[in-house]
Amino acid sequence: MNNKCYYKLLVVGNAYDNHIVRYVENLRKVNDKCIIDIITKKMGDSICQSLFESVNNIFEFSSKKVGFLRHIKNIVGFRRFVEQKLVGKKYDVVVIQYVFGDYLFILPILRKCARILISCPWGSDILRTGAIEHFAQHIIFKNSDFIVCGDTRFGKYVQSRYAIPKNKICKYGLAGSAFVDLLLEKNNKISSLDAKTFMGISANSYVITCAYNSSPAQNHSIILKSLGKIEDLLPQNLVLLFPFTYGGGDEDYKQTIKTLASSLNFHSIFIESYLSEEDLFYLRKCSDMFIHIQNTDANNASLKEYLYCGVKVINGSWLEYDDLTCYEPLPYWEVTSFDDLPNTILQAYNDKPKNLPQEWCDNFRSFGAHYRANKLNEFYSECVEK
Repeated sequence: MNNKCYYKLLVVGNAYDNHIVRYVENLRKVNDKCIIDIITKKMGDSICQSLFESVNNIFEFSSKKVGFLRHIKNIVGFRRFVEQKLVGKKYDVVVIQYVFGDYLFILPILRKCARILISCPWGSDILRTGAIEHFAQHIIFKNSDFIVCGDTRFGKYVQSRYAIPKNKICKYGLAGSAFVDLLLEKNNKISSLDAKTFMGISANSYVITCAYNSSPAQNHSIILKSLGKIEDLLPQNLVLLFPFTYGGGDEDYKQTIKTLASSLNFHSIFIESYLSEEDLFYLRKCSDMFIHIQNTDANNASLKEYLYCGVKVINGSWLEYDDLTCYEPLPYWEVTSFDDLPNTILQAYNDKPKNLPQEWCDNFRSFGAHYRANKLNEFYSECVEK
């Protein structure tokens, strides 16, 4: 199949959102022949300039502010706007990115101009909806040719909640991660010792990274108290890393954690300045162990990135990853309660590294931006050739 197949694509979504920007930019990188238009509501001050360079047209509707009557007027106004912009137009593929229930009112227009209509739910559009929104989404999905539902817990939830038949399911809907591409490129070229040197850490140090942000829900104090209980059994060259670049922990909370860390006989480093994607890679790669025991989780990528870098990972049993828990033995050390954390840390420290299943590694690579863009382009091209 020609990787540069010509097709006309209409994206219905928020042009101010970085996910949409990356999705379009990556598609353009793998196919410079296709036509890409976007219909968006005005959702910010300015649209990213690089998006203008990747699309053919951006149709932007300026909605009014809040209020029930305003909302009704906006629905009617947006429908008229879409109807005017799309009159007489035909697209090979129309993709709804983030399925607002309000899109029900423009569904007949989209259906009329689309050869193939694809709905791509993101998460909160499904999980934070009431009965009316759910009803509208159900109709949108019923009238879509494909719905994006990956092999994740969320994807399975969407399939079950909306009774989506298997022949309407497609796997890829959004752009992949540029960070995964960077990690794939550098992982085998940069050693853990190189990464420690880059981070300004002694090459002979044993580095434990404690959680991945400053939120109190990450349970930093529990990690520190657990380490304190086994202080004499851990190496003297131990370094504790705390990524505090985001997460919402206020200054009082951060200071409490810093004070607690200083009471231990370990060197602690708190990273609070912005990290580029390259810096993030070195953070992952310099770590010997990563402890992840936050209260809840939405399939966070950090744990998987540490795993792929060969880091020993401790994960709370309440934080389930369907693509990892299916393997026996688990590719990480599991802690079932906070009380068990000290022993689990010692076990992970003394054990040999766990082997990652090759199947999982191959699947992890599929989250890269380049891989996803090619898969999306292939799928859209197939829609044209049918």
